[in-house]
Amino acid sequence: AMAYVVKKENLVKAQALLERAVTLAPYNASARHRYGWILLTNGKLDEGAREIRLAKEYDPLSPATNRAYCSVL
Repeated sequence: AMAYVVKKENLVKAQALLERAVTLAPYNASARHRYGWILLTNGKLDEGAREIRLAKEYDPLSPATNRAYCSVL
């Protein structure tokens, strides 16, 4: 999914893949973090912020997740 984001080829496909990842592993902080960024990229600010907040709850010591959370705030 992140390959689509890096190349900015198909953000819709990336979002669908990350939605699937979150469905399969709802407590996976990395999946939530990435899904949140896709939502933010697609202009869904409230939903993206919620996903990144959940990622922070699931992995509160992750520097990447904490940095993303601060960026969203």
